[in-house]
Amino acid sequence: MNINIEIVYTHNDVAYVITQQVLPGTTVYQALQQAAIAKQAHIDLSQHKIGIYGQLVEPDMILQAGDRIEIYQPLVADPKEIRLRRSKLGRKR
Repeated sequence: MNINIEIVYTHNDVAYVITQQVLPGTTVYQALQQAAIAKQAHIDLSQHKIGIYGQLVEPDMILQAGDRIEIYQPLVADPKEIRLRRSKLGRKR
């Protein structure tokens, strides 16, 4: 009996939402490969972090029914560094 999962990736104004059925015991990596999301969205999955409902997960994690795999955008800049720069600018004014 298959389990239902969802895969989500957004970039700019485009959202990719794939609902699929996988066999019990399927890993996150296997589900992403089966969905061919990297090819559809033209992304390199090795450059993205993966999570399920906001929690980072490893690609070898076994999926559960109802899991929502989220592919996160790589950070352009470290948020801590941005805050530090802003605080320094604020002191100079």
